[in-house]
Parts: sequence; C-alpha cells; structure tokens
Amino acid sequence: MAKRTSSRKKIPTAIWAALIALVGVIITALLGSPILLKLLESKPASPSMAESINPGSGTSSPATAADCEPAGIAELPPETVAVVETLAGATARIPLDSLRYEYKDGLTLASGVFVKFDKMQRFELSNPDFASTFSAEITITLLDCSVHQDIIRPGSDSNLTGMTDLGDFDLYILEVMRVVFEWR
Repeated sequence: MAKRTSSRKKIPTAIWAALIALVGVIITALLGSPILLKLLESKPASPSMAESINPGSGTSSPATAADCEPAGIAELPPETVAVVETLAGATARIPLDSLRYEYKDGLTLASGVFVKFDKMQRFELSNPDFASTFSAEITITLLDCSVHQDIIRPGSDSNLTGMTDLGDFDLYILEVMRVVFEWR
C-alpha cells in the first residue's frame, strides 16, 4: 500500500512562536490603548452631576443638601476642625488652619473652580479610580448649604495634609471618603 503524501507543508515551530507573540503584542496594545480605555470607562453622567455643573462656568446649582443647616456665616472661624474619614475607616481631626491640599487652603477641581476649605461645611468623594484616570467624583456642601458636584483629578503627589495632636497628617486625596468641618 502506498503512503499518501500531503500537499501541505509543516510550518516551522519558530514561525508559530512568532505568530503567537505577534497576536499577544496586538492584544496588549489594544487593551492598553487610551481610546479603548476611554470607551470602557465612559459611562453616562449621573443626572445629579449633569444638573449641578454648568458646563464651562463651573458654577454650583441652587440645590441644597437635605440634611444641611445654613451656617449663617461667610467663612469658618479659626477654631474649626476638619474631621477626615478615610476609605479604610480611620478618622483624623485636623485644625482648619493647618489643613492643606497640594499646599493650598482649598481644592482645585476639574472644572477649574478653586474652593477654599473655610467656605465648606463638608465634602465627600465617591467612585475613586485608582487604576487609570486617578479621579473621583466630589460633592461639596458650602456654608449656605448649596451643593457643588464636580470631579477631582489629583496628581501622584496630591495629598491632604495637616497637623494633628499626635503629629503630621498626610493622606492621598483619593483615600479620603469624607471631610466634615466642625465649628460649633
């Protein structure tokens, strides 16, 4: 009986390895692509975000926090203490006069607005993204109970700092869950 010969040639192992490596490189490039990352992370803005930010002006909405009582003052008194609650569940008490973010006495937001701490009753961060955009949604309740919702995009050295009774306080802003200012 005669052996049947195949007209197909065997592809060398080195070519298979090169093809597999090429496919791996293409998949890695696609997964790391900024365009694909934008598509994957883009989500529709929540109605509250869309309603509270006036595009281009960075102004607050007239909406007020339901559980807020207007302070009746234009700025916080010097004896105010910032109670910082972290994502890990820890709490720190920082005197307002030592509280800083990026060496400033307030927060710079994605809309370009700079809000001083002494104009706030509290602020809360939600949906922190530690993986790609390094951003979080922020809700700031001002002294008159008006609410400003925005986004904060910290750099790699964007810490909330201050002095406590025990010593220096230094925490990356995306690890902060909430800061409540106490003055009464």
